[in-house]
Amino acid sequence: MRKDGLGKLYDRLTPEERFRLVIEAEIREDERELRWLVDSAPRYTYTQADLAFREELGLEPKKLVKFWFQAALSEIEELEALTEDVELDREKMEESEAYIRDGWRKLLEG
Repeated sequence: MRKDGLGKLYDRLTPEERFRLVIEAEIREDERELRWLVDSAPRYTYTQADLAFREELGLEPKKLVKFWFQAALSEIEELEALTEDVELDREKMEESEAYIRDGWRKLLEG
């Protein structure tokens, strides 16, 4: 734990606070701080259906999606139909990407 007393507070961080601090430590390349944050995170045990049950179904992914996400599938098909005749404007796409990249950079530098 940190010697400045902050280490004893790590177990009180919310998941959102911990996530932000981990990102900041990554950006600063502060491996010690990152390790403290990760090591002090609460640990939980989860259960799930047997993985082999999911992997060995022998069904096409689209059939599984249809079974689990029937409503979403029709929306996906509608969205695909909307984009059939759309032509990509590379200049606008690159401009949008640059805008998003700059926004993220400003957010991280915050």
